Amino acid sequence: MQRIVWIDWAKAILIFLMVLGHNFPVRWQYDIIYAFHMPAFFIISGYLYHQHSWKRTLKSFGIPVMAFSLLNLAIYMLPKILRGKMDFSDLAARILLPFIGGYVPEHLDYIFVFPGVWFIIVLLLGRFLMGDVKIFSFIPKYVKYSLPLLCLFLVVEPFIFPNDSLAVYKPYLVVSCLPFMLFGYLMAKYEMANKFKLPLVAFLVVFLPVTFIQGSCSILNYKFGYSYILFFFNAILGSIILFTLCAKFSRPNRMIEIFLKGTILILAFNFNLKDFCSILFNKLGLGSFTEDTNVYPWIVSILTMAICYYPIKWLLAHHPILLGK
Repeated sequence: MQRIVWIDWAKAILIFLMVLGHNFPVRWQYDIIYAFHMPAFFIISGYLYHQHSWKRTLKSFGIPVMAFSLLNLAIYMLPKILRGKMDFSDLAARILLPFIGGYVPEHLDYIFVFPGVWFIIVLLLGRFLMGDVKIFSFIPKYVKYSLPLLCLFLVVEPFIFPNDSLAVYKPYLVVSCLPFMLFGYLMAKYEMANKFKLPLVAFLVVFLPVTFIQGSCSILNYKFGYSYILFFFNAILGSIILFTLCAKFSRPNRMIEIFLKGTILILAFNFNLKDFCSILFNKLGLGSFTEDTNVYPWIVSILTMAICYYPIKWLLAHHPILLGK
């Protein structure tokens, strides 16, 4: 399939924003990023969606997640075992809880073997519901009805489940992400990408004020500000602004393509690399710089992307299956 340049650039920017968000920049930057960056990922996923066998989809996501989780588990456990400080109590539950979610006993601490795995789980389930599991193919087939109905449900859902009793379970997050995949599917169906002529002034006069009024939003934490429907439309606006900017790029870029193929690797190891950078800066006597939430998160995010580049390139050449390829 021929590469779509604006999507390549948009995904690369979103990957960087994902890493940046995980480094907790200053509040206003954080709020802008989380107002649209994860929805934009799901919009692109819906835009590019083509039906595959659910077994192929499961293999593409499952193998990298399993391999990188085992490596992260080893990185976590080995130093503790060597120092005799490894706590083996409830080990399976502590490893699996970040994958499943739910109500966690106070004494039980997570072991994050794959930070951000919720995104992979939701994307996998989203693909199943888009038609990889054929029984659900009616959802995109009748997208004009399924999309507004799903949004309507999410508007009234706080009254049905007032304590977010289902939102603590990671697979349930697909409910709030699927509307964005369906919107992306609509974009492709009606060739809306050819109409990216949105005045960028909209960024200043609509998207930014709504974002700051809404405050900190997060799909993972099931926080949608005043209303899911406001979050939904503002996230779409932010995403289209990004797509409009990226539509100005006309040439493919090999480095960008490498990063795109290594999204799962970056997601798996960006937290470890954040810790590595923190140790490095402290060793260099720059510990106070790590407290600068304006600049330091950007530096760490750039370093993280740079460190990941050659491992991604090597895996693509020798073990592409570990990248889901």
